[in-house]
Amino acid sequence: MTDTYLKRSLDSANDKAKYDENVKTILSDKTILSWILTTLLSSRMTPKGKEEVLEHTYGIPMSYELKEATGRMCNLSDLVEERGIEKGIEKGIEQGTELKLISLVLKKLKKSCTVSQIADALEEPEEKISQIMKIAQKYAPEYDERKILAELMESSGN
Repeated sequence: MTDTYLKRSLDSANDKAKYDENVKTILSDKTILSWILTTLLSSRMTPKGKEEVLEHTYGIPMSYELKEATGRMCNLSDLVEERGIEKGIEKGIEQGTELKLISLVLKKLKKSCTVSQIADALEEPEEKISQIMKIAQKYAPEYDERKILAELMESSGN
């Protein structure tokens, strides 16, 4: 039903005004728009594959301009994926750094060092050390570093 509706809508567009109206009608259908965007932003399809799906499944004739736009959308999906990977790496590094700090604080804590001694030794602000120690007390005497990290990240909004 969708194929026929799309094909009829686009095929009947004899002039620009009618074409524009038909495109508006098609794009106002959120389900169809969702399918089209899913196709365009798919990282599993080649640009040529996307063009074929748009043309054969949705009945959208692929002009030169539309092929160019499809290529740009492919680049956009790659960019989104790259940014996601970069953010994931950054978050992993941040969590690893925090986990190491927690580990060092716990070692000092077990040696009965004070907040100021630990802060001085680790060259970290006293408030940061105090925050870690406060959370760590909840997990004493085992001091589950990952749970401490999770709570620390949650309390700092990360």
